[in-house]
Amino acid sequence: MQNTKGEWQKVITRLHNRKNFANYDLATQAIRKLGYPDFYKNATIVDAYSGAGVFSAALHNELNPSTHIILEPLKGYYKFLKILERPNVFVEDLDPFRWGSFGTLREQGKLAPEEQPYSQVHNKLLFVANLSHPQGEQLTAQYLNCISNRSWLEKYGRVRLLLWMRAKVAEKLVANAGELGRHRMAVQRDSCCDVRVVFHEPFSSKANSGAQGYPALLKTPLCEYDYKRDVKAQSHSPLSLIELTPKEQEVENLDEFEYVNKMLFISRSTPLRASLNTLGPGGSDDLAEPLKDLLDKVPTDLTIPELERIVKAFVNWPFRPDFLHNFYEEALMGRGSNEDKHF
Repeated sequence: MQNTKGEWQKVITRLHNRKNFANYDLATQAIRKLGYPDFYKNATIVDAYSGAGVFSAALHNELNPSTHIILEPLKGYYKFLKILERPNVFVEDLDPFRWGSFGTLREQGKLAPEEQPYSQVHNKLLFVANLSHPQGEQLTAQYLNCISNRSWLEKYGRVRLLLWMRAKVAEKLVANAGELGRHRMAVQRDSCCDVRVVFHEPFSSKANSGAQGYPALLKTPLCEYDYKRDVKAQSHSPLSLIELTPKEQEVENLDEFEYVNKMLFISRSTPLRASLNTLGPGGSDDLAEPLKDLLDKVPTDLTIPELERIVKAFVNWPFRPDFLHNFYEEALMGRGSNEDKHF
């Protein structure tokens, strides 16, 4: 795919909210290091917000998929994407932000995933998305909900997600217990996904100074890249490529786990002996005994097994709240919408 600097600049100036990875050779190297050419044989690639299509072209050429669906609602990119069209490559103007877009593909017969058991990672379906735009963090959270609930594409098995995102979002997503930037999103990811960092350039100045506690996974990406050379964007904002692989085991008491995670992280730097009250009136008194060895810990330092202990105590608490979710938030985050259920 040959594009002149002038052609790139015209597109990027108009579509400045999206960042495009533009190094084909480095993209190929990353895909090989991930082991995808050996793992995905005659697979379907769903490729969302493909932009100018450099990474899409590398994926296609390395994986030789049976079907490659490119979803790009911004027509400014079509000059580049049309180069990729083949009998098995569909360039669609559907917006991946809308769940109904995937139902449309299913109705058209372009997307017909096979179901695979959760004992293995799905080897016939791969989802890729460029979430470097402002709505990317919200979509990342929605995708995590789908993995946790085994809905959307995840109803067909353990479908990997390969996501471009702003480095600031990656730092929220990847941080393990006790590391800088641990948010409720990281806890949810930790509970339902294994993660690999393919590309990363630190967003935080603390990372550049080597501050203790910066997420270890972000310090050792599979590949190194040069932002000025390899990324086309109107302004400099670090970019990451993160692979999410759903875990085989589901989280027990999922509704309660999500509630506990959400409420404790309202005050994520407050020790548990005080923050247990966020779970319900009297929580700090009633739940203290079974959790007494955790009371001095703050939510950001809690591991998944420790959170599961809190959830178990909460489930057995006779005075726990009856209503655990804000249903408006559930709809916003993609849990159980009609479009999702019928896909």
